[in-house]
Order: sequence, then structure tokens, then C-alpha cells
Amino acid sequence: MPTDALIKNSKKERTLSTDPKEQLLPNHQLSDANKHLHGTAQFHAQLKSLDFRTVDKIPSGQLVLPTLGYRGLKVDVYVNGVRHSPKVTQGKLAIDNRHSISPNSLIVIRQHIPLFSAISLLISLITFLCLIFLAFPFTLQLFKLNN
Repeated sequence: MPTDALIKNSKKERTLSTDPKEQLLPNHQLSDANKHLHGTAQFHAQLKSLDFRTVDKIPSGQLVLPTLGYRGLKVDVYVNGVRHSPKVTQGKLAIDNRHSISPNSLIVIRQHIPLFSAISLLISLITFLCLIFLAFPFTLQLFKLNN
């Protein structure tokens, strides 16, 4: 999440850090079906994954995770190695856990890079390399003329 989403620039401006409904995002908290907040520990974010451990026991039911969710992005959520199907609830990822989650449980969120993003990156790289190779002979000729 961009840090400017958490910084308040004026008294009238609301950010994620000042909105009481959004406190679970900057504080890395989980919200259960009863709207109780639960802390996390050992929170690690990598390029395509996010993992953390629960601090206390969380009852069964819907669990809102401390990350934003997008309907078009494929995400896998694992609780102690068991895969759960996530859904987007009020802009955040949520899972339905049938059993309570014990303290020190590992929750891993993995995103899959969409195919169109990989193809777009490949096209951009090929275009960049072509431009470099097309411009190189002209740059070489200008360099020879100046010397």
C-alpha cells in the first residue's frame, strides 16, 4: 500500500490511518465475523505474497484480511497450508473459515500476475530493445562526425 494513503495532508482530509473502519489495514489486523479486531505477528510482504501469524484464537466464520482485494486479480489464501477461496468484502479480502483459527497460525496470501501484464511487459521490453538497436547506428554516425 502506498505510504501516502496513510499520511494526512490537511485537517479535512481522511486517510486510511484516520478512518476507524480502515484501521485493520495499516495496523495489520484481522476482523472476525463479530467485527472484533485481532492482531498479527511476523508480518512479511514480498513481491507476490504476504504472510503473517495470528496472535490469538479467532472464531469460525468470515475473516477479513488486512489487504485490499480486487475482483479481477487471482489470489490464493492459505491458513496453515490449507487453501481457502477468498472473496472481496467492502474492498478487502475475506475468507470463510469453518473452524476456529488457533494462535500462531500461519496465513499466506499469494497473488498471481495476470497474463495480460506479463504480455504487456514482454511487448514493452521488445519495443525498447528495438528502439535501442535502431537508434544505435545513428548515434554512432553522429559520434564519428563530431570527432
